[in-house]
Amino acid sequence: MILLDTDIASAFAKAKCFDVLIKYISPNVYISKSVFEELQVPLSFGYLFPEVIMNNSKILFLDNNEETLYLQIRSKYEIGRGESESIAISKSRQIAFTSFDRLALNAADKEECIVIPSLAIFLQIKNSISLEKTIQIVEAIEEADRRDLKFIKSQLDKY
Repeated sequence: MILLDTDIASAFAKAKCFDVLIKYISPNVYISKSVFEELQVPLSFGYLFPEVIMNNSKILFLDNNEETLYLQIRSKYEIGRGESESIAISKSRQIAFTSFDRLALNAADKEECIVIPSLAIFLQIKNSISLEKTIQIVEAIEEADRRDLKFIKSQLDKY
C-alpha cells in the first residue's frame, strides 16, 4: 500500500506512467480526500491526467482521531492540506507515504510515518525493469511535469 501526494501522483499521470506505480510499487494506491480535491482544479480546466489518478487509486477519508492529528500537523509544518492530511492518515494507519515535496517528506519523517523517498521509488522501478527504461520514465516526467529530476537520474546507475 502506498499513499501518494498530489505532486508525485500528478507527475506520473501527466507522463502517462501512472500504471508503472501500480505495477512496480504497489497495486494498492491511495490518495487522501484533500489530494482528490486538489486534483479537481486541473480537471475543471479540462486536463485529463486527474482522471487517471482517480480511476486507479482509492480515496481515504480522515476519521475523528486523524482529523485531530491533521490539525496538529497543519499547525506544526508549513505544508499544504493534501500533504498534511496524507501524513495524518499515513501515521495513523501505517501506510507508506511518498511525495516529491521535501518539506512534506521531512514532516512525515518527523511524524514517524513510513516514508518512501522518490529516489527509492525510481530505484524500485529500475530494479523491476531496466535502467534505460527507468531513465525514459524520469525524462518523461521531467518533460510532462516541467520538473527537474537530475539528481534522481544521477543516482540511478549508482545503486
